[in-house]
Amino acid sequence: MGTQSKDQQDRFSLAQTASRTANEEICPAFNGLPEPLVAALDAANIAIAYRSAGGDSLIFGAAAQALLGAPPRVTIPRALRAVERECRPMLIAFLRDGARASVTLSIRHAGLRLSLEISLAADPAGGAYLVLRDCTRDVDDREALERERDHLRHTVELNPQLPWLADTQGNVISFTERYEKLTGLTQEELIGDGWELIIHPEDLPHAIEQTTHALIHQHPLDMRVRMKLASGVYRWFRSTCYPLRNEEGEIVRWFGYTEDIDDHVLIEQQIRWTAEHDALTKLPNRMVFNRQLEEAMTLEYQFGQKVAVLLADLDNFKDVNDVLGHDSGDALLVACGDIIARSLPEKALLSRIGGDEFAIILPFDGPIAALHDVCDTIFAALRNPVTVNGHKVECRVSVGAAVFPFHGQSPTELFKNADIALYEAKARGRGQLTVFSLEMKQETQRRVAMVNLGRRAVETDSILPYYQLQVALDGDRPIGFEALLRRRDRQGRICAPSSILAAFDDPEVAEAIGEAMLKAVLADMRAAEDRGIDMGTVSVNFSTAEFRSATFIDRLTNRISDAGIDFSRIMIEVTESVFLGRQVDNAAQTIRKLDELGFKIALDDFGTGYASLVHLRQLPVDTLKIDQSFIRTLAENRDDLAIVDAILNLGASLGLNVIAEGIETQAQLDILRAHNLKYAQGYLFAHPLPIAEALALISPFQDRGDSRVVGLDGLPLQGKRLIGSR
Repeated sequence: MGTQSKDQQDRFSLAQTASRTANEEICPAFNGLPEPLVAALDAANIAIAYRSAGGDSLIFGAAAQALLGAPPRVTIPRALRAVERECRPMLIAFLRDGARASVTLSIRHAGLRLSLEISLAADPAGGAYLVLRDCTRDVDDREALERERDHLRHTVELNPQLPWLADTQGNVISFTERYEKLTGLTQEELIGDGWELIIHPEDLPHAIEQTTHALIHQHPLDMRVRMKLASGVYRWFRSTCYPLRNEEGEIVRWFGYTEDIDDHVLIEQQIRWTAEHDALTKLPNRMVFNRQLEEAMTLEYQFGQKVAVLLADLDNFKDVNDVLGHDSGDALLVACGDIIARSLPEKALLSRIGGDEFAIILPFDGPIAALHDVCDTIFAALRNPVTVNGHKVECRVSVGAAVFPFHGQSPTELFKNADIALYEAKARGRGQLTVFSLEMKQETQRRVAMVNLGRRAVETDSILPYYQLQVALDGDRPIGFEALLRRRDRQGRICAPSSILAAFDDPEVAEAIGEAMLKAVLADMRAAEDRGIDMGTVSVNFSTAEFRSATFIDRLTNRISDAGIDFSRIMIEVTESVFLGRQVDNAAQTIRKLDELGFKIALDDFGTGYASLVHLRQLPVDTLKIDQSFIRTLAENRDDLAIVDAILNLGASLGLNVIAEGIETQAQLDILRAHNLKYAQGYLFAHPLPIAEALALISPFQDRGDSRVVGLDGLPLQGKRLIGSR
């Protein structure tokens, strides 16, 4: 007996001999059993009991007594008390009817629970033999197996994965009940290829293709599909299966499982969408644009069609941000993106690639001139003001275009050339389409080279000022200088600012050049003052980019204060370009602030701009500078003379100083003297000179302490000849 304790075994051994005599006396039926049989039963720990006909007690053999710890004879009621309560009715019925071949029940003995299998064998004398077999281990093993099976069943039922089996042809032959409940289909519908009924129509061709490929190549299958649930909705599922092989390596089954991954897929899709779209306008971003452009160029190349890249940049967008705030600027971007998207042909792909710039990929078949029709539609749609945060705002765009295969063979080249065309469109006046041409690229290369030269000049400390004398004609005495920017190249040659002209359109480089120039001018003025030489008023030019900088005044005043120079000795020359665009109010405010600080203000190139008179009326100007273009043809052109005369009279009426620039001949000077010009500047008096020569030019007058100068004609005023022009 597998679970019989050693104590029980000992008792059984001790009881065997003693019980023989008692059994013979109590139950002669035991005497009829062959001795070898009894010995074999005892050796096998199979216990025997006997119930006589009509008797109310049980007689136990030696093995039974040892197993149960019972005396040789026990009444049936007493025997029932050792049986688990729930098993008693079953035992009573079994003893009474004997209808069943055997019965298994549990008893308690010595604090242990035993499982007994009881079989009946009829006795010719009318009694019955009871064969008792200890099946505790069998029952325990069975119960353990059942518990493990229940555990596995619950594991399968509670696992989100739905297992299934398929035959060698891929036909489903078995699945769980949950699979039926999930899909709402019956077993008959799902068996075989019934899974195709629940796959989303868009996913079904790919699913069949993957399944067929796995069956042919005998490879594991792993695919994602949308499955229709019993509720009628589709969710994403991952279906995976692996081949089960026999010892010969042949596939005998396919074991698979299907798992709901809908939440995971939706998160993946959201992450992918976020990575590929602009958060503000919800349009595809630069990454998607690059991919779509490459795909479009590859596809259209195969069909011999063209692909245009159009870059659209919002005009004056910075003004909206500055005046109405960034929230209004964001709202404007969203509105313009929506308007442009609705205006495009069906094939076009719109992206926001950064800032206020949108990119359009447009496959088309026709002349390049057809791009103008597309852009005209966009311009017309943007003609009406857009309402953002309660404000009416104009939304205009400039567009640059480049066309594959004419303007570039790669996405990078095509985009770069469209950007060049966009720059040209904005330079031509904005609100228009410009298609790329080779000349634009050459101009861009020249412009980039200029910017690089300007940046390098700052880095190598190659920016230096040259000074051109300004004189008062009543006594021919110097009144100051205009500081003119020069650049020393790698060969040591002095180059005019026209060699880096484009650098002044780059805010960062222009500011750096201006800083370097101002630093050098102040150092020269400080050195001259330390030598006791008065340079008078020094006029300084600043680029439009510098002038519009929010930190311009602070940087200017800090530099001059650090140098110990009085603000009144600096004249700020302002050109018309400062007032172009929508920065006129900011520029006017800057000029008024400079005037309040004590700086002198001059309107440079006066007479060449359409709005100069307006500026003259509104701004605190000290000096007008007549542009040299009027002076150059003064003797031959009566119109120029009339303009110069009008400017001189205007200055006299308003109490302003007037300086004529670019005087190169005595004839020009004589005419200007006759029209009461008081201040002059030009090659006739002096070329722009480095600081040492400029100071040498004026030092004789200061050394004599004579405010009345006989004349400057006799002085050696040969200036340096320059590479380039002023």
